[in-house]
Amino acid sequence: MASIRRTEAGTWQVYWREPGSGKQVARNLSSQADARSLRAEVEHRMDRGTYVREAARRISLEDYLDGVISSLSWRPQSRQNWALAARKHIVPVIGGYRLCEVTPATVRSFLAELEASEWTKSLCYDILSRAFRTAETEGLVMSPMRAVRRPSPAAPAVQPLAPRVVEALASAITPRYRLVVLLGGFAGLRIGEVGGLHVDDFDGQRLRIHRAALPHDGGVLGPTKTKASRRTIVVPSFLASELGQVEPQPDGRLFATRTGGLVHRQSVGPRWQHACRIVGVDARFHDLRHTCASLLIAAGEQPKVIQHFLGHANIRVTLDVYGHLFEEFAASAAERLDAAWEGRSLRAVI
Repeated sequence: MASIRRTEAGTWQVYWREPGSGKQVARNLSSQADARSLRAEVEHRMDRGTYVREAARRISLEDYLDGVISSLSWRPQSRQNWALAARKHIVPVIGGYRLCEVTPATVRSFLAELEASEWTKSLCYDILSRAFRTAETEGLVMSPMRAVRRPSPAAPAVQPLAPRVVEALASAITPRYRLVVLLGGFAGLRIGEVGGLHVDDFDGQRLRIHRAALPHDGGVLGPTKTKASRRTIVVPSFLASELGQVEPQPDGRLFATRTGGLVHRQSVGPRWQHACRIVGVDARFHDLRHTCASLLIAAGEQPKVIQHFLGHANIRVTLDVYGHLFEEFAASAAERLDAAWEGRSLRAVI
């Protein structure tokens, strides 16, 4: 509860301990009536659970976002993506608000007026949600995000490429990146995973994927996207043959740029786009992974095997992304069951 005392300077001081932190706060007022009014307000908010700590009255949303994002124990590139989104979209509009001033209506209005894709809006929602969840845990404010619905962007369409298109792209791109393209299309590797391959990661048949080249700070070697992305796969024989002929870099890396830099989406991006223009397709490098998945599904491979091959965190990711492709090949599954039935009938006759 709050108390009042007279100071030596003749003012009236209201003091209390904040709920949660136990930190003592004091305010000096010129009249006893004002002090009693403040004490009543503080005690009323404490009783109702709507008390706002002093720190939340002082710190701006911009400063708090910066602190929360910088403390995330994520890959540098992921933290950088959040920091860029916060600086570009959130801070210019509501970054000047104090934490205690941000209400559900503030967030709803911000998201409604944000001139960006639904994907970007959902990213901004996630950033704000994480920040206010942290603020709530620290006892600063109640999160306004509870009363705001997250934007639901439509999942990007999965666009597998035909094997002949992958081959054409591999032939059109700069020769040093030819095998990079083939590893994406026929082994399902992310471009950063290709850039992280070391000569010791290949034993002639199996390929160990446990690091990735990241574009952060001009290019660094770091962990894979998730723990599940660390995997060992058996590559097709034609890829194994070509990998065996690669001359590694002095540091053991299998792939590098012309200047010896790391192979990642930014360093290879311009070359990839040039190859796409030559072939006449509008495709992302990530579409090569979709191509690999579609080929495995068409071959009747089990979803759990595909999950491991692509390094998905769980089977649900595989089914959510490629579920429609499984449906497309349902007819071939029925044909296999017909063949099994016919085989049973023949065995019965024999």
